[in-house]
Formats: sequence, structure tokens, C-alpha cells
Amino acid sequence: MEALFRYVLNQFYAIYRPQQPWDIAYGLNGSSRIQIKPGATAFFENSAPFPATPPIYYTWQNQAIPFWFESAVQPEIIKFEKGQAIIQVDIIANAFYFLSGWQEYYSTVRDQYGRFPYQASLQKKYGFITLPVVNYYFDILKTAIERVYQLKLTSVLAQDGAFTTCLTHDVDNCQTAWLVEGIRAMRGKKFLIFFKLLKQKISGKDNWFNVPAVMQTVQQYGAKSTFFFLANYRKHNNVANADYDVTQPTYQAWLTLLRHNNFEIGVHGSLVTAEKNAPLLLEQQKIQVPVRGNRFHYLRFNPNQTPEILDQAQISYDSTLGFSEHFGFRHGTCFPFQLFDFKDRQAFRFLEIPLHVMDATLHHPNYLQLRSEQILPSLTPLLAEIQKFSGCFTWLWHNENFSCNNTRNGPAAFHAIMQFLQQQQTSFKTTGQVYDLLREHRPE
Repeated sequence: MEALFRYVLNQFYAIYRPQQPWDIAYGLNGSSRIQIKPGATAFFENSAPFPATPPIYYTWQNQAIPFWFESAVQPEIIKFEKGQAIIQVDIIANAFYFLSGWQEYYSTVRDQYGRFPYQASLQKKYGFITLPVVNYYFDILKTAIERVYQLKLTSVLAQDGAFTTCLTHDVDNCQTAWLVEGIRAMRGKKFLIFFKLLKQKISGKDNWFNVPAVMQTVQQYGAKSTFFFLANYRKHNNVANADYDVTQPTYQAWLTLLRHNNFEIGVHGSLVTAEKNAPLLLEQQKIQVPVRGNRFHYLRFNPNQTPEILDQAQISYDSTLGFSEHFGFRHGTCFPFQLFDFKDRQAFRFLEIPLHVMDATLHHPNYLQLRSEQILPSLTPLLAEIQKFSGCFTWLWHNENFSCNNTRNGPAAFHAIMQFLQQQQTSFKTTGQVYDLLREHRPE
């Protein structure tokens, strides 16, 4: 269990920077200033994806938090005595379970795109997808350290705002609004919209040919964002990748414009890249500008293969890990973290900046089907959780959903979210800026 303890502790240290050595023991040794009681479990010696028993709930920060790997209910979470803190619940095992991705690494359940589905998750089973449980586990340790050492710990993500926001855009489509929106307009007998879309297409400016306009919209809020470009325009198993060729001069001019305005550019790994190394390397090269970050198309991520591919491709950070079906905390956290390498028993090199909200999730025939006016109220509790821990809110708004013809998860919902974030005094950062900030404090 020592490897698990060090892994979890390093993720904690990356956010709450130690200014002095903290005497923390995973075990009741009687001498360390902070001692964490291990759970009575052999769960991690086997390969079952899910705990066999229901959780025990403890209240922390007026919130009922689930804990597994406990043999009995403790009278209190932390016991302070004689200058020591005894944490009587196994925050290490519980944090490790979610941060490492244990449930999806050992589960064989996959959807039609090879993804671990939300429906199979522990979050779905016990109804806590919008609760960042790892942040609560960390907050217990943080509270113990603060009281024992008489200090105040602050998240590195709250340096210049109440919390951090990473706005991102996956650029999948730039040339097919005339077809997709056109068919929708014809079905709705909105013939003027159809002819306008057709006219735009004929003039060579499709309605989704809009990356510079998206950039300008973001700049109106004094913000910067990250654009992930697809570098593969060929279908895979009859599923579409990009509808444009990023190597063409027009798109390369967009990349130059974005870089000149200090926006971040990443690669949007196409459908095959989550399971094969060479294509991701090739797609990075096709972008033709330096890229450090990745997000996989369709949020494809094979926990048994993809992390190694990211490290081999020398990707600095990834921002794929969110569920398509529901917004929330797939790995139980609003902090960036490193995935666990189950083979070498240590953290992978790349940083994962987890994805919490995707626009398609909010309104899609197979997902939530929220109306535009329902979107912000639905997200407000999740945003309150992120702000509570001074975390990082990462969200995805595709360039195509800036179209004025989208009245569901389109501009109205986007502007409502942005205005709310401004009111909450967030600090907008690109994913690259978050990576640089965390890299300064990452334990080696």
C-alpha cells in the first residue's frame, strides 16, 4: 500500500504546496503528527472493479460523503489529541480508487465507442456524479494539517481568482453546417435559414467556418481558451472525424491567429489514436505548430492502453476524462491529477485536466436533453462544488455550437455560463497555463 499512499500524497502536494515537511503516516504508528487509519480491506490485492459492499456515509462540510473499505463506523472523522491528528477513515484508499481510475481499468464494460460508460460507474450506482469526493477526502487531510501545524493551506489554482476556469473548444466540423443545420431547417420549414446557409456555403464561408469569430467572442469576456484541432478527415469504422484538412493554408492561418492572441492549441486525437501510438504522433505533426495537449475525439479513452500512448507521444497534458452521458466528476475531482500506472506502480508523466461539462451532454438525444434555460441552473451546484475547493472547472463548447441557429446548447447557454463564471470571480486560464502552473509544484 506504500505506492498507493505516495501516489495520493503527491497529488495532494501538487495542489497544496508544502512549505515545510509534514509528518504524515499511513498507519497508526503512535508517533507521527498526522496518522491515517488504513481500512480493513484486501480489495486492492485483487482485480474486482467495484467494492462488494455499499459505502458508509460521513458528513463533512455539511455534505454526506461516501466511504468504502471501512469495517466499522467511527464516532468522528478526525481525532485531535496531544498535538496529533488521527484520521479515522481511509481517505488514501478511497482517493486512490477514484484518481487511479480503478473501476474502469478493471471493468470490462464498454460502449459502442470503446468507452467506459457512466451507467456502469460507481457514481451512477450511488448517485454522486456531481460530488467531487476526492476533494472532500483531500479536505479532511488539509484540515488535519492546518490544525496540527497551525497554518492555512490554499489551492494553487486560486492564485488570482476564486477558482480556475478552462474553456475549451473541439474543432470537429467547419464545412458542414449547410448540411446538418440545413436539414434541420428544412424539417422545421425554416426556409429562409436554409437558403442563408446554402448561400454561405456557396460563397465559401460555411456557418461553422467560425474559429476567428469564436476567438473574438471569448475575448469579449477578457478570457483565453484552448482549441483542439482534429488532424484526420477520414472516417473510422464509418464514424466521422474532421470535415476539414487542418494542413490547408486557411486553417494554418487560424492557428497563427490563435497563437498571436495567446490562445492554446492542442491536438484532438482522432478515433483511432486512443489505442494506437503512431497516428497520434502523426496528427501532432499535421497541426504544424507546437502542441502540448490532447483531447480524444468522442472522448475515447482506453484505460488499459491510452495512458501509455499519451506518455509515449510525449503529451504534456490530456483533457479527455469526463463522461459523455452526464456532467460531473468522472475521477471524483476538480483538481488536475496524474493517472496511476498499474504496471509500474507509479504515476504516469502526463497531467490529466479532467473534463467536467461537454455541450453535447447537455442536449443530445441519447443524453440529458436539457432546454437552453435549464442548462445554467443544472450546472450551478457543480460549479459551487468546484468553487468550494478552489478547483479547476474544465468545459467544452464546440465551435459549431456558437451558431445562432442552435437554440438548445448554443450561444444563449454559452453566454449565460460565461456571465455566471465572471460573477463568481473565476480566473480564466488556458489548459496550457494550468499545466504550467501545476508543473511548477509537481513532486518529482
